[in-house]
Amino acid sequence: MSVLYAYVRLPDFPLERCGYSTEEHLALWEVRHQISKVTVVCDALRAYGIQPGMSTGEARALCHDVILVPRQVDDEREDRRELTRTLHRWGDRVRQDGDEGWILEVGGLMALYGGPEGIADHLRAQLSSLGHRVQVALAEHPMAARILAVTGEPAWSERAAADRLAPLPLEALPAPEHWIDQLIAVGCRTLGDLAALDPASVAGRHGPAGRWWHQVVRGAPGEPWTATEDVQEHPGVAYTFDDEVHDASVLLARLQAMIEACSEGWAHEEAAPEALRLELRLANGEILTKVVRRHQPSRSPGAWMQLWRAALSDGRLPAPVLRVHLWPVGLQRVQSEQLRCGERRKVHEEVDQLVERLRLALGQQTCVQVQAKEAWMPEQRWSEEPGSQGRAPRRDPVQAQEGWRARHAPSAPSRLRRRPRPVQVRLEDGRPVAIRGPRSWAPVQPQEGPIHLRHGWWTPGGGEERCYHRVGSHRGDLSLYERQGLWFHQGWFD
Repeated sequence: MSVLYAYVRLPDFPLERCGYSTEEHLALWEVRHQISKVTVVCDALRAYGIQPGMSTGEARALCHDVILVPRQVDDEREDRRELTRTLHRWGDRVRQDGDEGWILEVGGLMALYGGPEGIADHLRAQLSSLGHRVQVALAEHPMAARILAVTGEPAWSERAAADRLAPLPLEALPAPEHWIDQLIAVGCRTLGDLAALDPASVAGRHGPAGRWWHQVVRGAPGEPWTATEDVQEHPGVAYTFDDEVHDASVLLARLQAMIEACSEGWAHEEAAPEALRLELRLANGEILTKVVRRHQPSRSPGAWMQLWRAALSDGRLPAPVLRVHLWPVGLQRVQSEQLRCGERRKVHEEVDQLVERLRLALGQQTCVQVQAKEAWMPEQRWSEEPGSQGRAPRRDPVQAQEGWRARHAPSAPSRLRRRPRPVQVRLEDGRPVAIRGPRSWAPVQPQEGPIHLRHGWWTPGGGEERCYHRVGSHRGDLSLYERQGLWFHQGWFD
């Protein structure tokens, strides 16, 4: 057996981390809309009728000896990360699944622990020693292992996964409720009934998701994981809504802002995720997790939002949403590429078609021709050509851009350092003529400057003034600036 997955479930993890026994009448509460509401309940309190979503007053009225403890969501999340690090001792292929589950690929540990039963016993013993109630199941597919662990089935059996799943009720499948209702309407009651359906019929009626679930219940093995080198563990971003959110469009609008906030950090790390994981905390106390993946890492907010719109296209939420948390998964270093304006070979749309499409979408007055002019402020170094509104360009804008570049050297560098580097400069008449290199001084030729820019001149302290110079060297033109007597190398000109 080359591929084998273990699913570890800790159903009482939020309660056990507080130091209480699961036999005590313990409940965790959070403040929502200025009301203290119960969010996690032990099994003993459910017998009294206490459910997540009740107020603490209602819980005390049903059970007078209830122990109410405030829930520390951030500390709870940190404890899960620490437990994930503990499970990494079993290998580098460990993934957290929701708030109470972890998936481990253990196919290479068979000989070390004496088979699947030994792996399950060692996992159970290790986590039980930490004070947790553990449910473990092993199967050839991670989702099959999860279903078996959640339903309390034995950790391992020599029978095939399809035979172990067949007698389980259809509700054991963690699939959307409307999809389960459709299967019940056609007569399916167990996972065996679902496995007996024709694969083509399931795929035609329920799409790729239905075909995937059908393969799981039929015992298809999971694909081996490939170890990926994460740049660092990213905390993601979270947001708590002021009111309960019932509409998926509101959720998508907030999600777009969160992805844009994350993308700034990815660009700073020169990394991109291969997947995004979204955690929705619902008003009924449940936590819904969704994951979208791309065929290759990307840090484009638009590309990720396209996937999320497709994932939430039905607009249905199982319950009102109170809080969202977004994590990047599998951050990997990527080679960034910056396209120049003149590289038309990388543009899949002709300029005339692009201009016409912009006119139709934005209006006839939006597309104009501009001409360069001399001015010391960058925003005033161009002007609109008279009578150019609403007319098609008279010449190729790429050729115009290249011609303008040949006639006018840009005053701003096209490539910037992440952080300006201090340099030693030799001056003549206030202009740099040489730069200190690693071994000796290198001569430079002044091209442009000095250009004086002052920031914060309106403040009582007078702000800060910088003096910019463009100089030529054997490696091309450089951008230098002087600040308070110190010189810095800012970037390069193309």
